[in-house]
Amino acid sequence: MLGRCKHIGTIFILLIVFGSAGTGAFAEEPETVIIRASIVPADGVWVGQRVLYQVDVLGLNGWAKIQRMPDVQISGAIVVAIQSQGVRLNETIGGEAYTGQRYQLSLFPQRSGLITIPPISLDIEISQWGSQSKKRAIEGTTPSVEFMAQRPPGSEKVPWLISTAQLTAEQRWDPDVDKVAVGEAVKRTVELSAEDISAMVFTPISFVGSDKFDVYPRAPEVEDRYNRGTLTGQRTESVTYLFKKAGSVELPAITITWWDLQNNKLRETVLPARSIDIRPSAAGDGGISATATPEEKFESWIALLLTLPVVLAVLFRNRLRAQWTAWQRKRRDSEHRYYRQFVKAARSGHAAKTFNALMRWLDRIETHGRSAQLDQFISTYADARTAEEADRLCRAVAAEDSPHWQGRDLIKGFVRARRNWIAQQHPSERSDRLLPSLNPGHD
Repeated sequence: MLGRCKHIGTIFILLIVFGSAGTGAFAEEPETVIIRASIVPADGVWVGQRVLYQVDVLGLNGWAKIQRMPDVQISGAIVVAIQSQGVRLNETIGGEAYTGQRYQLSLFPQRSGLITIPPISLDIEISQWGSQSKKRAIEGTTPSVEFMAQRPPGSEKVPWLISTAQLTAEQRWDPDVDKVAVGEAVKRTVELSAEDISAMVFTPISFVGSDKFDVYPRAPEVEDRYNRGTLTGQRTESVTYLFKKAGSVELPAITITWWDLQNNKLRETVLPARSIDIRPSAAGDGGISATATPEEKFESWIALLLTLPVVLAVLFRNRLRAQWTAWQRKRRDSEHRYYRQFVKAARSGHAAKTFNALMRWLDRIETHGRSAQLDQFISTYADARTAEEADRLCRAVAAEDSPHWQGRDLIKGFVRARRNWIAQQHPSERSDRLLPSLNPGHD
């Protein structure tokens, strides 16, 4: 009996030992890669306010990074990529060491309500530490994230609202005059700057002509500046007024409506109007006095005949020079010129220059008072092959080194897309007749 008890005790001890070992063997192992997504700020977001969408990738006992941040499209928000390589992260999670990077995108909600960021597929590269360090690629997916955006009170009828802590607006006139002659021109330059706002989010300014003057707007100049995580967007718009009829006109004021984040107040920044007195050209000036003697009248007529050619020369010189300048400016800012710059950049094989030239062309042809949207143009006018080439261009721009990118197929695709766009602008005309020189080999 005693021996049986000893055997039973031994078996019991063995069960405890092996049971414990089995429990340790089936314990949950730490994750190799951790993927997180978040929104900053998480709540209290206003329409037009900058929101940071953050994606963290962390590798166990190694380094994790996203090979290329994908092109993210979010319904109800404008997405602007931040020109950064990401912020390095070092964390201890569950007693294990993780290292990786944080990536950020700037979102600008354009409507109130729930904004949802769907799961995003990521290509992640893992570099393991140690004497036999190696790299391997895995696929991962971000969790879905959502946030609420609210519209500031009183802004219901304000399109393209921006919300910022500080906005500045200035205008310049060249020449700075309030009296001109028919045939002369005045240039108006507007400079906008705002904190935590991308230059692409500003509302484009609409310049309208009248029976007394024509307007020649230039394509806007946009620039985003980053300084230690702080974003400042700067947008410059300019227009030339060419005066063609005598009289008095008022060049209208420009009003920028924005939401003040510091004081929670809707504000209007107004660039004042300018009254211009347009006097007749030199040909309409002067006259002969009715009380003059016949000799004086004869001398006056002789003087008029002698000076008339000079007056006409001065008159037509000013008018032709102004019209020539306006024509050159209009040609310089033409859609065709911006398109040729894009084609030239694509032929060079430089991805970043091609992308910048493409976006400038799209911004030039945008007529609905909003910033250029590559994906929208592709979906409307281009085919699947062109969409693939555009995606390949975006990948090349995002990569650190893209020496093998070629733009020939992209040019061919945009020849067809541009033809479709022009056909929509001129539905009564045949697009192939409108584009006799769009062959990429001859443009």
